[in-house]
Amino acid sequence: MSIVMLGPWSPSNQIIPIGALANRANPFNPNDVRPTLPDGTTFSPGSTALPYRPAPEFSITENAPLDRSRGMHYPNAAVARMLRGKDFDDFDQNFSEEELAWNRGASQQDEKELKEAYLDVEMFESRLWLRLGKQSIVWGKTELFRTTDQFNPQDLALSTLPSLEESRIALWSARGVWSFFAVGPFEDVRAEVAVNFDEFEPNDIGRCGEPYTPFPACNKTAGLFAHGVAGFGLAGEVRPPNPWSSWKGVEAGARLEFRWDRFSFALTDFYGYEDLPWVDPVFQYERNVDPVTGRPRPGGGRGRCDPDGLVSTLPCVRVSSAYGSWRWRKGTGCC
Repeated sequence: MSIVMLGPWSPSNQIIPIGALANRANPFNPNDVRPTLPDGTTFSPGSTALPYRPAPEFSITENAPLDRSRGMHYPNAAVARMLRGKDFDDFDQNFSEEELAWNRGASQQDEKELKEAYLDVEMFESRLWLRLGKQSIVWGKTELFRTTDQFNPQDLALSTLPSLEESRIALWSARGVWSFFAVGPFEDVRAEVAVNFDEFEPNDIGRCGEPYTPFPACNKTAGLFAHGVAGFGLAGEVRPPNPWSSWKGVEAGARLEFRWDRFSFALTDFYGYEDLPWVDPVFQYERNVDPVTGRPRPGGGRGRCDPDGLVSTLPCVRVSSAYGSWRWRKGTGCC
């Protein structure tokens, strides 16, 4: 019998993916308090001793922003730009042991055990039906594959094999149906419009230490933990904006249903975001450093880095992907 630990070593540990070592000085040469570069540039207190040769811009006692190097924290250019642009969002991994024990993970943080709470309204002699509130919107019938059923994400850490009805995460939404009744040869003709007006909620894959969490979910925990210690791994999450801040954060859909003879038909359209995450690389580098500062250059880069190692010597172009997550295209001189 073997025991496999889920997570770094304790579920109560707080994960800090960026700047976790900002208050830790280079332990290999504590006497090197003010290194000076060959070009005469003087850095703030820090050490250039190997294997942590790059000198920080600020001492561990200074309150520097996270996009600048301090202590043993050295953000690369892409992460520094994303920090300045405030692109990172909450990554939903820091929970107490009590929250994990009661299965109050990412999808239960706001309303806890409240599943649904909505108001039904009928108007115009029952032609118009409205449902407003925290609800699940189910379009299409399936036992496994969700084709048109796209409004609600799933809590994948709820049980071993949860049903769709049980695992759907209800969101604050508005739903309206107008019944045309019979139109020509078609019967039960209905037009429906639905809108999610809630902050973006992805599939809840769980956290190490939470019951029924799939083991691959621990890769996310370990990736965030590794980035805070070593500077590589998962820097954070980028999510769509809130719908009350930008229309790009609104998820909406419409469908037209009707019945002809014994056959039922539905035309459906949905605009929204993928509920499962994917890894989007923001910076790549090789064992290739700037000879003056010792900071790593990007893969294939041979140009001189700026003294602080954080600003590109050539323009970097930011482009957007199909689902609103940022990707970075680097120039040959980006550091």
